[in-house]
Amino acid sequence: MGQVLYANVRDTAWLRPEGEWEADSGKPDSRYKLLAGGGDVPIVLIAEFEPGHHQEAHSHPTSEVLYILRGEVTIGDVTSGKGTMVFVEKDTHYGPLTAGPKGVKFLRVEIPA
Repeated sequence: MGQVLYANVRDTAWLRPEGEWEADSGKPDSRYKLLAGGGDVPIVLIAEFEPGHHQEAHSHPTSEVLYILRGEVTIGDVTSGKGTMVFVEKDTHYGPLTAGPKGVKFLRVEIPA
């Protein structure tokens, strides 16, 4: 039997990442709201990177979709703005990611393997 899951971003607290998105002291920060995740449910989150936030090139063991809600982000040498969808297949090395001059807010959906 299937399931239906609801989450409202207004009811979810902002979290500070540890590890891959964590900003070093004095560098532009990032935060996220986890809307769903784990097991058979895709990981779904809203993330914000402050202007100039930089994340080194990396890969993930699952495929992911990024949808830019506000601002812009440069991934490698491609800059994507509001309304852009980016699909990254699992195990694809991509990046670096750099938030634009007004930062970036995006929806991230990690697709379970």
